[in-house]
Amino acid sequence: MSCSTLYKVYKTKVSAYRQFRNGHGTAAVLWTYLCDKYLNGAQWYLERDSNRLWALYNNMVVPEHMRFGLMATFDNAIIEVSDLAKASDLAAMVYETIYDETKVNHWKELSHTYMDLCKTKDKRIVGIGLGCTSVSDPWENFETRKPWSVMRELESQTLTAADAAAKEGNE
Repeated sequence: MSCSTLYKVYKTKVSAYRQFRNGHGTAAVLWTYLCDKYLNGAQWYLERDSNRLWALYNNMVVPEHMRFGLMATFDNAIIEVSDLAKASDLAAMVYETIYDETKVNHWKELSHTYMDLCKTKDKRIVGIGLGCTSVSDPWENFETRKPWSVMRELESQTLTAADAAAKEGNE
């Protein structure tokens, strides 16, 4: 069975930090929820539906914590150390939103791990990345990866939405 892994991402390398058994508890549980809630039951594992799912990351109808969760599952996404406390809060909200006692769900554990890691003193760490399944590890060939910040993207979306609202109010 696959697992999900949190990685410490440095400038020139990555190292596995913590594994979560059963990879379905990270991305699949979230993606299924998002497809059911926002895409009329689309199937994320079908190519025709997966692009619609990925596009939800910048759909302002989707709550911030769910956009955070979706982006955290994207390849090359990192949570910078300075943002881990906020990420912990958002991951806890993802857990609460998608909780189903019949399904494995790692988001509460991710929340706790982000909080633990926000106390790190290692200044070499650029951020924390997530590999949702050991079947296809996005951090395996780090030399070809260009990490990007989930929280900077969320901030950008907030600024863009605020600018649009201000512009609309002036018209």
